[in-house]
Amino acid sequence: MDWKREAEHELKQYAGRCRALKNIKLRHQALKEEMTTLKGVSTDRIPVRGGASRMEDALVNNIVERQRLELTYKFTHKLVDLTRQGLDALEPQERDLLKRFYVDESKYTADQLCEELHLERSRVYKLKDQALYKFTINMYGIEKL
Repeated sequence: MDWKREAEHELKQYAGRCRALKNIKLRHQALKEEMTTLKGVSTDRIPVRGGASRMEDALVNNIVERQRLELTYKFTHKLVDLTRQGLDALEPQERDLLKRFYVDESKYTADQLCEELHLERSRVYKLKDQALYKFTINMYGIEKL
């Protein structure tokens, strides 16, 4: 497996996953609030042809979606934490390089960094590659398998 490619993928997904955590929480809260507005099901009626009522379906769908969101939140949170730990193990300049190349994904990152750091383009890419190598080792312990 090419762990370097996996590391690049994780970095590119990082910002979106951070946003997703907020959105998942909001959606979960909305479903909790919706649950309180659903009316209770009458138990003295027998459903026609063995089917459930629309209210029962709504209750079950709400519960299932909240459970899925909880699992998705836990998994996404774990991935965000792992990526954050990998980034936190780097020097500030290395972290900044990776964030700007992969997380923020600006078109002009290399050019901007050349100007800011007063370095040649090849040197900026070499620094980025070194930072990515360290990040990959921090994340997976190995670069290639």
